[in-house]
Amino acid sequence: MAYTSLILAAVCGLFLGPSICNGCPFPFETIGSQCLLFDTLECGSYYDMRLYCSRQAEGARLARIPSASQLAEIIAFIGKYGLGHSNYWIDASDDDYEGYWKWTDGSNVPMGAPFWRYDCDDALTMRPTHDTNRNCAVLEHESNYLMADTSCLGDIGELKYCPICEIP
Repeated sequence: MAYTSLILAAVCGLFLGPSICNGCPFPFETIGSQCLLFDTLECGSYYDMRLYCSRQAEGARLARIPSASQLAEIIAFIGKYGLGHSNYWIDASDDDYEGYWKWTDGSNVPMGAPFWRYDCDDALTMRPTHDTNRNCAVLEHESNYLMADTSCLGDIGELKYCPICEIP
């Protein structure tokens, strides 16, 4: 299923060159209100994937989640195309100041439900937690692709940490 999307993107790029397909420059695809690229083959740390995204198109970056409806579109896309075998890096981090989650342009990341996951502990702890070892955000497989804070190295657990890139 995931390859269907890649094949359609390749066909679009083959016949139209580096032009626009579905409203977005190839190989990006319109998902909700954004031009996004899911890459499940190129995976690594948060920092490596920020660099990877910047090389995909001028102005490209790790994706931001501007609204609950856009998060729902992304989650639906992951399910529809069978992309549920990875965690996905997004642009959010509290690397500069613990507990203050920002996008890389300095704007605030939405907090609370429905964006961030809850832990299934006695207190139903809402992520992100105040933990200096968890400074980067992913859409996490374990929590049905709600946001979670994790190590920026992405080496926790068995799943790969892959990028969702965006052209703003």
